[in-house]
Amino acid sequence: MDKTKRPTFHEIRSLSIHMYKKSGIDPQERAAHTDAKTTKKYDEGHVQWVQIQAAELAV
Repeated sequence: MDKTKRPTFHEIRSLSIHMYKKSGIDPQERAAHTDAKTTKKYDEGHVQWVQIQAAELAV
């Protein structure tokens, strides 16, 4: 995979936390976070991305 398209550590971590939560598994325990706020930051704003074709605008 092209280096620019590889997910970052935090993107992978965010996805795993989201998937654990969705599966009914405690993500805080799995991530070994001592603070629930940290786990919440990883899970906040997790959205399903949809890729669309780029467009150019003439101004």
